[in-house]
Amino acid sequence: GRVVSARELSIPSKAHGAMQKGLERLYEKNDYKGSLTHFQRAVTELPAYYEAYHQMGVAHMRLGQVAEAEQSLRKSIEVSENRYPVAHIQLAALLSNNQRFAEAEPLARRGLELGGDLGYGHFELARALLGLNQVDAAEKSAVEARTQKPELAQLHLVLANIHMRKRNYPALLLDID
Repeated sequence: GRVVSARELSIPSKAHGAMQKGLERLYEKNDYKGSLTHFQRAVTELPAYYEAYHQMGVAHMRLGQVAEAEQSLRKSIEVSENRYPVAHIQLAALLSNNQRFAEAEPLARRGLELGGDLGYGHFELARALLGLNQVDAAEKSAVEARTQKPELAQLHLVLANIHMRKRNYPALLLDID
C-alpha cells in the first residue's frame, strides 16, 4: 500500500481537495490556466502548502509564463524551508531553459542532495553543467542520469551534445541510436 506521511495527514481537507482538483486540471485535462485557481485556493487554505506552489510553477511554465513560474517555484522552496527537492530541480529546469545555467547548477545539486528524482535531477545538472561548458562533469552527471532513468528521451540529446563537443563520435552514434 501507499505510505502516507504525518504531513499529508495534517493538510486540511479543503486544501487537499483544491490541490487534487488542480492536479486533475493540470495533468488530466491540460487546463493549465484552470488549474491555477485550484492551486491558489489550496495555498489560501494552507499557506505552507509548498507542493501547491510547485504545481503553480509547473502550470505557469506550461503557459509560457516564465516570471510567474519562477516566482511560484521560489515560493515553494521558501515555504518548504529549502527542503523540497522537486521544486529545486524544477526551478533548475526553468533556469536552464532560459540559459541561466549558473543559477540552475546549484539548484539541481541541492535537489539531488535532498533526495529528489535522481534520474531527472542528474539530467538537469548535466544540462546546467553543459551550459557552463563543464563538459566532463556534464558527461558524468548525464551518464548517472542514464543509469537512473534510461527512458528519458531528452537525456540522449544532452549526451549527444556532450559527445559532439568532446569529438567522441563512436559515443555520439550510440546516443543517436
